[in-house]
Amino acid sequence: MGARSRLRDVAALLIAFAALVIASPARAEGGFTTSPATDAVVTGGSWTLFLALNLGVDKQRPPSRCAKQACGPLGDGARPYNVTWDVISYMPVSLAMGGALAPSSARWASGDGTAGETGESTLVLAEALGVNFAITEVAKLAMPRPRPFLAFPSSTYDPARTAPDANASFWSGHTSAAFAAAAIGAFDACRSDSPLGCVGPAIGLHTLAASTGLMRVLAGKHHVTDVIVGAAVGSAIGGAVALAHAPKGREGRTAGHAMLGGQAAMLSMMWIW
Repeated sequence: MGARSRLRDVAALLIAFAALVIASPARAEGGFTTSPATDAVVTGGSWTLFLALNLGVDKQRPPSRCAKQACGPLGDGARPYNVTWDVISYMPVSLAMGGALAPSSARWASGDGTAGETGESTLVLAEALGVNFAITEVAKLAMPRPRPFLAFPSSTYDPARTAPDANASFWSGHTSAAFAAAAIGAFDACRSDSPLGCVGPAIGLHTLAASTGLMRVLAGKHHVTDVIVGAAVGSAIGGAVALAHAPKGREGRTAGHAMLGGQAAMLSMMWIW
């Protein structure tokens, strides 16, 4: 049964990649369509809400006994804390965020785009990330869950194990942010005749996003379901924001096709991992 299940996972991955590859890039006119006033309000409001909740609302702390004793379930991919993977996990999510602007920057550098279009892509990305972080913070406050490393005892008293953040495992904000950025970048690349093409940025950005989720699990900071849900939420938010700022027509349909194909492929890969 295990081998059969694995074959189904691989088949789903291949189908998702096929959905991405067969999407033919269209020639779009410019980048995203934005409304500076409206988008500035949404972006500023979401980031303000996130910071207010993150800094002003105290999450439910794990019991004091968790500072040294084991707390929480051992299943769902729980691993001891690994500082190396924790530090490294910040690299792919950072690259995904920066890479989301690569398509518009490449068009600008090649003369096919303008600085204003790159600015619009930056605003759309900031809006998607702000909405993602705000919703994620609400979820962490409403659904506290112990970090997986708490399932393992500590040889020394560690106050970090009883910090508010130690009870904020669900869902992974790093993973959701990476997938939201990948959705924005893939959509931007695939709805235009970008010098970078369509398939390359879509696969590359979603691979960075999936790698973020994998590394967060290896770091012992998140359960497997934390990163799977985070990936789905980030994909939904990024996709919704991208579609809301794209002109209607063939370019949007083609880009949406490619974006969803990339997300499905990487979500399937995460299940296989």
